[in-house]
Amino acid sequence: MRLVRYAALVAEPWQNGGGLTRVIATGSDAQGLRWRLSLAEISRDGPFSVLVGLERVLTVVAGRGVTLRLPDGPHEVAPLAPFAFAGEVPVMATLAHGPVTAFNLMWRRGTPAPAVTVLRDRADTPGDGQGAVFLAEGGAGWQSNPLNPGDTLIGAMPTLAPGAIALCIAGLDRAKGE
Repeated sequence: MRLVRYAALVAEPWQNGGGLTRVIATGSDAQGLRWRLSLAEISRDGPFSVLVGLERVLTVVAGRGVTLRLPDGPHEVAPLAPFAFAGEVPVMATLAHGPVTAFNLMWRRGTPAPAVTVLRDRADTPGDGQGAVFLAEGGAGWQSNPLNPGDTLIGAMPTLAPGAIALCIAGLDRAKGE
């Protein structure tokens, strides 16, 4: 089990200058990347990176949402509504209501697919002992450690405070996590 504090995450600028990424955790094997959890701060309209061979789920955790333009048309991605798409699909982000922060789950196609579930309050949580919980709003605790918004607990389930909102990512192979 590992607690990743938001304050310890390093912000890395995007190559296109349109935002920042903070990598929370990754899992790999002999074939390379298996999965990655990260936060993306999208500060202006622009294209997403093309990630061939990866599947993605984007969940807006701060801000009023984003429009993602894919080949099949525009998709309004509301806060706390996970949106899945293939990494090699060209995506253009439009910020009609200002900057957003998005939680990103990426995994290598052909490996078991993790799942993102939005949890509210003290809901019973799905879990297989190989997942993570990202605290989006409110408070939570694990053993004697308080969690703050932006913190992620890997391999255990925290107790959510009343009013808390979290993302539960089930199905990660924690033995391969870094």
